[in-house]
Amino acid sequence: MGSCEADYCFADKQPSEVPGIFRLSKGCVKRPSRTRAGCDFDHFSDHVLCVCAGPDFCNDQILMHVNTATWKA
Repeated sequence: MGSCEADYCFADKQPSEVPGIFRLSKGCVKRPSRTRAGCDFDHFSDHVLCVCAGPDFCNDQILMHVNTATWKA
């Protein structure tokens, strides 16, 4: 687990160029546009964005959301 030097961190899941493979990215955010902690779909049903308050990355939250979400093809 990593940590941020900012007030918020994010984890993002979106499809890659290869069908069925997803790209995960994470990082620190000083002033996110969304400050409510948690995960939600971001623009499309196969894009998930998690924002977490505090210095710890929200790895477990994006995994829980991805595993319980219903994806549309």
